[in-house]
This record gives sequence, structure tokens and C-alpha cells, in this order.
Amino acid sequence: AIVRGSGAGGVASGAGASEFRHARVPSQSSDNPAPSAAIHPDPSSEPPEFRTARPRSVPSPGRASPVRGAASSPSPPAFDFRGLPWRTDGRASGSSFAPPAWGIAVPSSRDDDNGAGGLGRQESTAMAVLQSHSQAATSIVSTQGAALGSTQVTNSQKLDTHIASAKKPNPRIKRDGDFKDLVTQSTTFADKSLFIKDIIEDSDTVLLLAMPRRWGKTVNLDMLRRFLETPVDGNGKVIDETVTINYQIFSREYALQPDGGKSLLKISQSKILVQNSEDDVFCRHEVDALKLQGTYPVIYIDFKNCKSDRFDTVREGVKRVLNSCFKQHRYLEKSDNLDEEEKEKIKRYVGAISSEGLNDDQIKSGLQFLSEMLYQHYDKKKVWILIDEYDAVANVAYRKFNADDLDKTIELFTGIYENALKGNPCLEKGVLTGVQYIARSGMLSGLNNLGKFNFTDAKYAQYYGLDQGEVDLFFGHFEVPKPLGDKAKSWYNGYQVQKYNGNYVTSSQELVSKYNIWSIV
Repeated sequence: AIVRGSGAGGVASGAGASEFRHARVPSQSSDNPAPSAAIHPDPSSEPPEFRTARPRSVPSPGRASPVRGAASSPSPPAFDFRGLPWRTDGRASGSSFAPPAWGIAVPSSRDDDNGAGGLGRQESTAMAVLQSHSQAATSIVSTQGAALGSTQVTNSQKLDTHIASAKKPNPRIKRDGDFKDLVTQSTTFADKSLFIKDIIEDSDTVLLLAMPRRWGKTVNLDMLRRFLETPVDGNGKVIDETVTINYQIFSREYALQPDGGKSLLKISQSKILVQNSEDDVFCRHEVDALKLQGTYPVIYIDFKNCKSDRFDTVREGVKRVLNSCFKQHRYLEKSDNLDEEEKEKIKRYVGAISSEGLNDDQIKSGLQFLSEMLYQHYDKKKVWILIDEYDAVANVAYRKFNADDLDKTIELFTGIYENALKGNPCLEKGVLTGVQYIARSGMLSGLNNLGKFNFTDAKYAQYYGLDQGEVDLFFGHFEVPKPLGDKAKSWYNGYQVQKYNGNYVTSSQELVSKYNIWSIV
């Protein structure tokens, strides 16, 4: 914010201007970036119009004001403005905008109680324009009297132009977190949302997507969950999806164009082919994608944290993951569509203590049982089962387990996957992600409805990693110089995949460079 003094008069004869109050602002953190690189933390590096808009010196405690004739007064204690907007009186007003890192002197509008110079109460007006966190806030203070003395702004047109340039937020991409965090806490991101359309329209009932590490598998699976999942309250009653954060994610516009223009996510502008009815499996019709948002019960489970060095601790980890999964649907305990025996069985999985007593058969049938209960609760609406890191435990088991523990581990997960994904009448579709298809394990060998895809398959490889066009968009957004961009390309574009031309059978032979996301972002 810039303090602009204006006007003359209002000062008693022979007296100076008002005292100044100084707010010393701490350096910005990564969570609260400064609004623009154009606002310089070092006063010596500020543009001339910034320097002329600031007083020549700032009073320190117990020293005389630099403005001739003003009363001597100590400065108030420093105030932490991080994460708060600022006003002309130094108080927070409820926005996330943070001021630049250098101090700002603000004319005080209070009386000079000491009577030095015979200064009367100054009349002042303030206009504050507070915008969202993606825009800078500008405060222009007009004060009657010669409060700023010789520090008047002489080039207001140039200053206003400089203020306007501060509206652009610092570029950032949320590295860790889920899909919601990515789209709400980033100034740009790669739009992979048509992944949802291809998954829904795929003819396979169960899909295994095996992609390299750090290629966005978890974020894509969370994006699919947020698109599909039916919103309910604590009693399991379906609520209006348009008031939920998931619907808002897919219905709002994002600044994803090279020129900074805004648009909806690609999936939100698309139509999806869906089956006419349960009885008519051969005929499909197109619907607007957003009409399918929030219309399916979803089971989401992640086996990443079940890894260990022996079978007993793996089994305990799986129990904890199942317990957490059932807790997401705890409303089933109150469902009018379930009988008391089924509710009691659900409590076995939901209870922290009772879930520890689950035997291997109950563990193996847990996901299948949950899908059956959801199917009944939602009036026979089929269920999506999404499994992240399906192979995390097996990959460790093959390296560290003895033969007996390895066999027990493979048997446990084979039972989980076959019960949930093979011949399950309550299943709409299943999606598993991992880094590879472990044929030797046999964990998925019993699934005769499984479609297997990896980064050599053009159809789904396009939704993982970053291609050259996406990287170029990021480099432009972050203003990366071309020499550095070329160097990054020589270091990190080590993958080559086929370019998908819309037809999986006759995919193009043209190769596309791919980057590991975490190497670039």
C-alpha cells in the first residue's frame, strides 16, 4: 500500500505536521507471499515513485519526529501483519493480503496531547480497496494539512500504473496435498480432468493404472473420487451437491490459459457417454459431465501406510486402514435401509477396539461388505471402489519378507481384491493404482475383468507426468528464462510415450516427452 499525502493548511501557525506511526512488517513466508515482485523489500532498490511516497526517515522510540515542529513520541510496538490485510489505522480487517516487507509510515489523526506547536485535530478520509488474495490491496490516504511535507507524490499516474501491476499474485503450485489443495492453492496447474471421462466410458469393469512414482497417481484418483462421490450429511441423507466444495471445484473457472484467461476444467465442458439403464447395456447416450458429479457412492482406500518388514504388522496396518475406510461411512449405522444385524456388523469395523479383533476372513471381505451396505443404503446404486497404492505392501514384501510371511501377505491381499472386485454385483467400477503389475504375485490373477495400463499405453499415459506443452506453460507462468528451461529439458524429460490420437487401437506413432512432476514443480 502507498501512503499519499495531499492538501495544505490545517496546521497551526509555527507548528509542524502530525507525528508518524511506524509498523515494521516481518519478511513474508512461503505461506503468505508478497503481492508482487514489484514491491521491493530493500528501500534502496525501490522505484523512484516508491521512495518519494515514503517519508525520508522514520521516527524511532523517544526521538523527535523528522517532520519539523512535530511532537516527540515513541513508536508503538511492532505489529505482525502476516496473513492479515492492513488498514490506515494499523489494525487487521479480515483478508489474507499481506503488505510488503519494508516499513510504512502512516500519518496519525489523533490530537497532540502535549500541545507542542498548538496542533489541532486533523480531519482525514481513507478509502480502502480490499480484493481477494489473488489481488493486491491498495490503500490511499488523503490527509488535510502538510503532513508529508516535502514527500508529496509528484508522478501519480506512474504510481497508479505501478500499483495496478501489483495485482498479480506470486506464482505458486501446491506440491503436496490432494486435488482440492492443488486447484485452490495454486495459481496454475495442469488440467488432467478428462481422465474422469475416459475412466467412466472405459468398457473394463476394473482398471489397473501402473505409472512411475511422482507422476500424479494419487491426485488423479482423488480428483475422480471428488467428481463421483455423493455428498451426505451425518445421518447419510443426500444433500444438495451444488453447495459442496466438490461441486464448486468442478464448476468454477481457473486461470489456466497461456494469456492468463480463465476457463472451466476440461471435464466440466464435456459430455460423457453413459449407459441408458441397467437393463440396456448396449445403448448409451451423452450427458453433460457436471450432471454426473456427486451421483455415486464411493469407497476410497490407500494401502501406502501398511508397509512393514513382517506379516503381523502388515495385517495390523490393514485393519487400521479398513477401520478408517468404514469411518468415512459411519452414517450406515443409522441407515433405514439396513437391518440391525448388518448395523452391528458395521460397528465391528468402525470401532477402534473391535476392529483390532478382526480375523483374516473379515479383513478379506471388508471392502466387499462395505460396498454391499452402500448399495443398499443408496437404493441399489452401484458403488465405485478406488484403491491407491495397491502394490505398496507386495513391493516391500518381495524384498524383505521370509517365504512364509510373503505367502501370507499375498494370500491376504488376493482375498481383499478378489472379494471386492470379482463378481461383486454391487460394483459399478474399480480403479487400482500402483507402480507396476506384479504378475508373479498372483494378487490380481483371479480378476478376469481387469484392464491393465501403464505409461506405454497412450490412452492413460497422457494424464500422468507433464508433457512439454504443460511444462512450457509453467515456465511462462513462473517467468523462467529460456536458457534455464532448456537446461531443465536436458535434465528431466527422460520419458518418451506415444501421443494419443483419440483412438486406442490406432494411437499415433509420434512420441511425446514426459517429465516427472516432482522434478519440475
